[in-house]
Amino acid sequence: KEFLDLNLRVPFCGARKNYREKMQLKILNIPWIDGIGFDDSELVEFCNKEDVVDVGHNFFDHENKPCLTMLVQYREDSRPATNTRNKKRDPRIDLKPEDQKLYDILKEWRSTRCTSDGIPPYLIFNNKQIAEIARLKPETKKALGSIEKVGKGKLDKYAEDVFAILNNQGGPKNDK
Repeated sequence: KEFLDLNLRVPFCGARKNYREKMQLKILNIPWIDGIGFDDSELVEFCNKEDVVDVGHNFFDHENKPCLTMLVQYREDSRPATNTRNKKRDPRIDLKPEDQKLYDILKEWRSTRCTSDGIPPYLIFNNKQIAEIARLKPETKKALGSIEKVGKGKLDKYAEDVFAILNNQGGPKNDK
């Protein structure tokens, strides 16, 4: 993974007239990792820290492996931040490496399931819930239901799939 910084000065065409700000462009090459896919954790962390204006992407093959290049345009502003509460924190940050792998597997399952069900991914489980599932590795519907905003509907629809994934990943958490 490589970052390349390019500094660009462009006029800001927003509500403030005659205001100029420094725009940045971050280029991130993300290779395909067998069994995991594209590990976008650095990209997510970067986007959570910066005021992102636009994100572009390009897929290509490098040495017969898929690669993803992300172009992230972000705003560097010399003014103090006025609204830091809206910055979302990546739920993977607090997970152990083995739990991060499980998190990725659960997100991949969610992506497949939401496509087949024709619903947005967050209606199945949001990223925070997936991180909690990966961390807690619940063994029962009651334990799964103890995760915030996982109710009877989600338990009825998705619990068996979640338990099957957890059982295929080495079973329940041992350090209770």
